[in-house]
Amino acid sequence: MDIRTFSSLIGVSTATVSRAFSGRGVIGAQTREHVLNEARRLNFSPNVLARRLSMQSSGVLGLYYSFGDEAIFDYYNMELAQEVAKAASTAGFGLHLELAPRRIPAPNDPATQLATLAAGKGLDGIVLVSDGRESARTLLSEVGGTPAVVITGESLAGLPFQAQVVIDFAPGIRAAIDHLVAVGHRRIGYIRGLGDGAKAAALRSALAVHGLVLDEQATRSGPKTFSDGQRAFNELRAAGVTAALCATDILALGAIHAANAAGVSIPRDFSIVGIDDLAFAAHTAPTLSSIGVPRDALARTAIDALVSTLKKTDGEAAPATHSVSTYFIPRESSGPLSA
Repeated sequence: MDIRTFSSLIGVSTATVSRAFSGRGVIGAQTREHVLNEARRLNFSPNVLARRLSMQSSGVLGLYYSFGDEAIFDYYNMELAQEVAKAASTAGFGLHLELAPRRIPAPNDPATQLATLAAGKGLDGIVLVSDGRESARTLLSEVGGTPAVVITGESLAGLPFQAQVVIDFAPGIRAAIDHLVAVGHRRIGYIRGLGDGAKAAALRSALAVHGLVLDEQATRSGPKTFSDGQRAFNELRAAGVTAALCATDILALGAIHAANAAGVSIPRDFSIVGIDDLAFAAHTAPTLSSIGVPRDALARTAIDALVSTLKKTDGEAAPATHSVSTYFIPRESSGPLSA
């Protein structure tokens, strides 16, 4: 039995049947329940493969990271991938995950695989998580006409994507600096990460509100590992810094570990704030103050933008920019200095 026969038998349109099974589009709860009950009674299930073929759709979206083979082992990116997979599933799509290395592409590298999948229409669209303009430009050049949405920490206007979802670090960082200044900190340092230009700019702006500046002596490069955070903390401590914003929670945890090893009390002697609010940030000792980056909102916004693009008939529509704001969660790792 095909969808036309089934819809005729139960007295609804084929579009209504489609909406009931896909979960997309406007359909009343009672109508959907009626369609699904009748499908069970008549032992009907839509031929998904045939529908995809007729629509020239694979039913699969791609998720690509532009910053190294190890990205999925970074807790933030792992949590983001999980949210993107959930959002894609809710929208009726499967997800193909690949990581793109920095080295020159070989035939089996993700960038090459991305080009092959895109050329063969194996992907309906792509979500690219980018660490900067150049890496995003390189990957986007591989996808041809496949619709792409970029999740990025700073605007990448001018690149060939259909939409970008920009993480707005300013609100979270401003709230964190307001908090640190309010509890007495004036010498606030920064442990840098990868592709963190927007974070550094937001930090400088937040400090300027209080008449403070970020100088080179108060800045150290992580850039990404637990041990990087340990080393950077010791350097900042020697420079007379009393509080530090870290580009990631991983760097912040490394800094806390170094403080504990040196007998420095957190937060009595030194305050530490991370960025990401990873799932375990509320369970460290001390619990980690952090700037939350809402992975669920990023994922939903990116997938919604991609699905909206797939529904459009006007391929020349101007790229859209969406913004997702961060927020600050104060915990035990930040507070007043001891007298």
